[in-house]
Amino acid sequence: MFNTAIQAIVISRLETSQIPSISLLAGVLSVFLIALNFRFNALPVFHIAKNFKIILLILSVLLPAACLVMRRGTKFALIFACILLAQSVVVQLYKKALATNSELLTTRVKSTPKTHRNIYLLGLDSMPGSSYYSKHFNSSPPWSDMLRHEGFRTISDAYSSQAATFETYYSMMSLNKTDKNATTEVVLQSFFKQSFLNSLLPIYQKVDSEGYKIQFMFHSPYFGVGKHENLDYYYPDKKNSEFFCPFSLETLGFYLCNIDFLYMLDRQINKGPLDNNKNSSLHSYSIARMLPIVYDRIRLIASDQTPWLSITHLWEPGHTLGEYLDYDPHEHASFQQTFQIRSEDAAQDAQKIITLIKAVDKHDPIIIIYGDHGPYLSRNWEVDAKVRERFNDNELFQDRHGVALYVYPMNFCENKIKNQYQLTNIISDVFDCIENNGVSK
Repeated sequence: MFNTAIQAIVISRLETSQIPSISLLAGVLSVFLIALNFRFNALPVFHIAKNFKIILLILSVLLPAACLVMRRGTKFALIFACILLAQSVVVQLYKKALATNSELLTTRVKSTPKTHRNIYLLGLDSMPGSSYYSKHFNSSPPWSDMLRHEGFRTISDAYSSQAATFETYYSMMSLNKTDKNATTEVVLQSFFKQSFLNSLLPIYQKVDSEGYKIQFMFHSPYFGVGKHENLDYYYPDKKNSEFFCPFSLETLGFYLCNIDFLYMLDRQINKGPLDNNKNSSLHSYSIARMLPIVYDRIRLIASDQTPWLSITHLWEPGHTLGEYLDYDPHEHASFQQTFQIRSEDAAQDAQKIITLIKAVDKHDPIIIIYGDHGPYLSRNWEVDAKVRERFNDNELFQDRHGVALYVYPMNFCENKIKNQYQLTNIISDVFDCIENNGVSK
């Protein structure tokens, strides 16, 4: 990383100081930065058990510490920094190559819309189907009755081709067509998260050909930072550290562009208006900040003369994190309680959004509510035999790919969006049904 190289150079100067305390401090700082970079840039790519990760982290401390004792600490830091800098350069060159391909940007011309039906896609993170929820959380999902009363059709046994949020949206926005009986993940092209929404995704050409505008809203810069040229609106549209963070990886700048740090900073700066029960976590706080923007955008879309495809994703209920082990009774009970609480939050937020759409949008709106993947109770299945004992292959698939799916109006696109549905097809099928009234009604 560039900042690591700068740090190492500064440390190398300090370590040659004739003052022993300064030299020692520089050496200790060197070891700390090496371990920190290893923790955030190397460990996440290893799919191994928690104990092995701890061992590797300890080694990442002991090795530079040994070099330091042998008066080789700074050289080790410089070599380490150069490797990370080379990695960063390769990433930036790739992103620049993507940006120079302006074919999509220069050829985007919106057609005259064939209809004025706004499309609202609302993703709820890790939202499972009713049978899965009832089995693993000992109750009916809080959104099922609410959505039925709101006039939604329930799709049974729906699933996503991907088991992660980024990959699911990449697949959906690439307009992939997947057979409903497929049980393997769609193979995706490599892409960098920060340039995801500026990639040449087929969805942009599709909405232009249909005469639609498109927006994408998420509660954090997770899907990228800075301006997204292919979108007519993107949230978050305002950037923390706007002169630096949008052009860097999140671990640059002494980690001041790390998403969790930005959450915390934003929360402290804006503390006051949102001091309520939504402040229980950084994710919940950020969602609470985003929702008023979502409401404003719904009102704007409803009054616009051009139809919109609106994609909103809320990180609730949310999935297991880190080194979760389902066979641990304390972890299992804790996540079960958290998931149930955040499921209530998800149902309430979804209902507010639905109620507003129905109240202000008089163009026969289409609303699709879905999960992007499962709750991931089977986390660490690949490396822990005890987890594998709890989930056979079918249960593993349901845990990671099984999702809830609801469609409004009740009779919209019945011939295409039906039981055992593959979520990857949703955007293509919605537009197909709008164009073919015989299928959509």
